[in-house]
Amino acid sequence: MKTDFSKWLSIIARFALVAVIAFLAYELHQNNQLLRKQAEYTHVRNKMEGNEHFINDDAFRKVFLKAESEIALSDSEIVMVYSYHFNTYLKWQWEWQQLAATDPDQVPLHQWGHYLRVYPLTLEAWEWRKSHFQPEFAKFFEETLEPDSRRVE
Repeated sequence: MKTDFSKWLSIIARFALVAVIAFLAYELHQNNQLLRKQAEYTHVRNKMEGNEHFINDDAFRKVFLKAESEIALSDSEIVMVYSYHFNTYLKWQWEWQQLAATDPDQVPLHQWGHYLRVYPLTLEAWEWRKSHFQPEFAKFFEETLEPDSRRVE
């Protein structure tokens, strides 16, 4: 009798263990999906903030357009453009950390490379403050993004 009870208890324990493992796997999957969605939201929000900066700050917009026209900028105007790019790179670092951990294929390399090719003073701004970034992101930037930025579209 005890043997039958022990067998049944062992079988139930094994099923319970399998169920717990399956539940944990499902929860991990759900968590990864949530992290991916949060990273996507962060990316969209970062793009929106950049656009809002152009919309809401007339002085900045004029300086940025002046830089795009390759008209010489004053030192304070250069710092303004560099600071804008620095903030963009900080956002990229955050996005890269989030996406590299969950889904590295979702890192928006094409968009970032386009940004580096199109907007003025991007690489100069990187050189200006690259020591402020995490070493892993700086390596990623210089090995992946910077060479891509020199490619002509």
